[in-house]
Order: sequence, then C-alpha cells, then structure tokens
Amino acid sequence: MNRPNARITTLIGIVSLLGTGMLAAGCKSSDKPPPGAMADPTLMENYPTVVALEGLQPYIGVSAPVEDRTPGQPLSVNVPVRALTNGAELNVQYRFFWLNDQQVPVQEEGEWRYMRMPARSQVFMSGNALDGRASRWRLEIRPAR
Repeated sequence: MNRPNARITTLIGIVSLLGTGMLAAGCKSSDKPPPGAMADPTLMENYPTVVALEGLQPYIGVSAPVEDRTPGQPLSVNVPVRALTNGAELNVQYRFFWLNDQQVPVQEEGEWRYMRMPARSQVFMSGNALDGRASRWRLEIRPAR
C-alpha cells in the first residue's frame, strides 16, 4: 500500500515542478531590446570638414576654403579642390551640409552636384546655406554615379 501512495506523491511532485517551470517560463518577458550602436570614436570636433568618399581620397587635394560671413546673409563657401591625377579627368559629385553651432543640420541635405575635374587642375566647389542659422558646413565628395 505504500507503493501506490509513493507513486502518487512522486507524480504530484513531478507535475508540480513542471507546472512551476511552465509558470515561470510564461512570466519571462520575450521583449528584448535591439542591440545598441557603438559610440563613434571620432569626436564631432575632429570630424573633417571635407570628406572624400568611396576611395576618392588619394586622387583629390583640398586647399583652404573661403567663407563669406556677410552679416544678415546666409553663410556661403568656396572650396578649392584639385585633381591629383596625371592624365585622367575625374568625374565627381559633391554636396554641402549646413549646421548650426551645435553641429545639428539646419536644412535638408543638399543635392549631389556633378563636376568634371581636369587632371592637375583646381576647381571650386561652391555652396550657400538657405538658412541664416547655419554657422558651420561640411562638404562630401564622391566619384560620380
């Protein structure tokens, strides 16, 4: 008689453990956040003003930009850029970003502009902000598409 009672006690114990495990599993949250992005190791103040994209860096040289900060007028910039190639012309595209003092864009991204750069010759990439809050700028240059 002890044996059937022992089996029932064992069965009740197993069912209790399974029930507790299922209850605990049901209480677990399956909501896991997505992985967070890594912090950029380049500080904002060290980010280059002129950025050469898609392998263009060895083929262009940039001279000191000329900024026009006429009071009451939006910022405008002329950036002298020279093709460092010996015989081949470069076909590039460029666009300006206009930022406030906190490095936040004050207008939508500029449109990509096409430019043909003769070998060893300097050209000027020009842009002007449409928003008077722009106090900084950034220029991106890429091979033409």
